[in-house]
Amino acid sequence: MKEQIQELLNDLRSWRFWYTLLMMVIGCAIFGAVVNAILVPQNYFAGGATGLALLIYSLTDQISLGILYALINIPIFIVGFREFSLRYIVLSLCGMLIYSLALEWIHVPIEAKDPLT
Repeated sequence: MKEQIQELLNDLRSWRFWYTLLMMVIGCAIFGAVVNAILVPQNYFAGGATGLALLIYSLTDQISLGILYALINIPIFIVGFREFSLRYIVLSLCGMLIYSLALEWIHVPIEAKDPLT
C-alpha cells in the first residue's frame, strides 16, 4: 500500500495526470449536459449506473440525479478498492465526483419540437 501511495504522489507531479484529469472534466461536463438536455426531458434511460440513476430519478423525483449516481457508485468503489490500483481508484473517484457535479450544475435546455417517441 505504501508503494501505491508513493506512486500516486509521483503521478500528482506529472503533467500526464493533470492532462488526464482535465480531459475527464471536459468529458464529464459534456456527458452531464447531454444527459440533462436529452435523456431527462424525454424520459430516456442510458445503461449502467447512469441508467439506474435515471430510472430511480424518474420514479421518485425526490433525490437529485447527481446524488443518486454517486450513491449507486459507492458499492462499486468498495469492490474495486480491493481489485485495482490506488491511482485507478483515485482517478475513477475524481471522474465520478466530476460527473455527479456536472449532473447537478449543467442544465442546457434543448427544445425538442419533434420527439423521438
